[in-house]
Amino acid sequence: AEALRRAADAHTGLASGAPSVPQRLGFVYSGQAGQWAGMGVALAEGDALVRGELLAWDRAIATAGGPALMATLAGAGCEEALRDTRFAQLAIAALQAALTGRLDAWGLRAEAVCGHSVGEVSAALASGALTREQAVEVIMARGEALHAHASGGAMYAVRAGAGRVAEALARARRDPDGPGDEVGIAAVNGPEGTVVAGPAPRLEALLPRLADWRVTRLDTDYAFHSPALGPVADQLEKELAHLRPAPGGVPLYSTVTGAQRAGDELTGAHWAANAALPVRFSDAVDAMIDDGVTCFVEIGPHPALLPHVQRLAGARTGEVRVHTVATLRRRQDELPSLYAALGQLWAAGNEVDWAAVYPGPCPMVPLPTYPWQHRRYWISGAPAGAAPGAGAADPQDTADPALDVDAVLDRLVTHLADIMRTDPAVLDPDRSARDLDVDSVSFVELKNRLESDLAAAIPITVLTEGATLREVARTLATAGERRGPTSAQARHALDHLDELSEEELDRLMAALDSEEER
Repeated sequence: AEALRRAADAHTGLASGAPSVPQRLGFVYSGQAGQWAGMGVALAEGDALVRGELLAWDRAIATAGGPALMATLAGAGCEEALRDTRFAQLAIAALQAALTGRLDAWGLRAEAVCGHSVGEVSAALASGALTREQAVEVIMARGEALHAHASGGAMYAVRAGAGRVAEALARARRDPDGPGDEVGIAAVNGPEGTVVAGPAPRLEALLPRLADWRVTRLDTDYAFHSPALGPVADQLEKELAHLRPAPGGVPLYSTVTGAQRAGDELTGAHWAANAALPVRFSDAVDAMIDDGVTCFVEIGPHPALLPHVQRLAGARTGEVRVHTVATLRRRQDELPSLYAALGQLWAAGNEVDWAAVYPGPCPMVPLPTYPWQHRRYWISGAPAGAAPGAGAADPQDTADPALDVDAVLDRLVTHLADIMRTDPAVLDPDRSARDLDVDSVSFVELKNRLESDLAAAIPITVLTEGATLREVARTLATAGERRGPTSAQARHALDHLDELSEEELDRLMAALDSEEER
């Protein structure tokens, strides 16, 4: 029974236990990093509130002369459209507004908000400083300006503190063949999380100066927040000069200033600085923690900020514990992901309006009044030519379908990024795992997590012998025939032990014994 419970609890998205101490809830809104083709479409199909908010954004964008939001997200060209910052920023913000509305309807309301780069527009909307129409206006102006002036650039994440990167930049600029003044720090995300940006050829000249640290190119063709974006600031300040934001009701911690800022100060000049200046995410999160925020929820299509939040909390002296919860994950079922976030937030101590989660009376089904006979009559196979439905196999015994390589790759990258304490977006799936900054202990931890996820024995050499992350995922996806009981199967068996035959018990225990031998 204990082995069954361990198998049943292996799913990392599950939350259990009674709520802990009450939390102060903060929402952090991601910028351009985690977007993926089709994001939000499945969630809209299964959730009327989310669908209504996305359609409202679709109408607001169309009224402002922008692209068709929902048709593009659901269309074949979505992936290409998301590479264009003009569409990507709108799509991310619309999804973030829908997620915020869904959490609010469940009784989960932020006591503080902050946003990374364009995520600050979503934070301003959530705080009450901007209306939906104003948010669309700001994002469309921002997207056009950045597309015009930041294209042809590049961005690199550097595993080093901002001070050390600034010193390396200063030394490089003194070199006649160095990067020049157009390359600079674009974001300070954490104690060892710094991003540099600039024109792609100029950045190449800086890379030798950064050889002491792990450097990863980000998946973008734009030089966001680089020093050469003065024209972007000038353009936005003029185009948004008429903007009149409201005071807002929820405290907003700006990643422009690194501190709390009143809603009515989020004028055109603020959004000009937001697009052109470096992102001070580290300072903003530190200020939120100083003011008592203890639970951070990342609102976005994929967690990119939470590893930085965890490192910032871990770098503090004394006992500072914060909870971090992601809402969605790239190419994972969206509604189950959102319900998993709900469970994690409740288990952490946040109040949930359960009447809103489960509205109305639950349907009741009358059961027989006589006792069940604890025997099973499933037939393991059907003879050739049998009528449809005759001799169908037991659903509990049916082999699982082959694992999807993209889903396995996403799990692999997510676990690896968490272990490395880095942004999943910076991990190149076509790069060898052996070339990453991972020690042997971390490889063992990664192996254990993947075995728990996939219920399959994984030799450590699969991860360490030099294959790319994509090749590793392909290898893991073929391990289906070695899989033990899934979480659902283990839970079912645990609840119905007295209904299993001796043969079924022997087969189940043999599978669990093989799990233990790993």
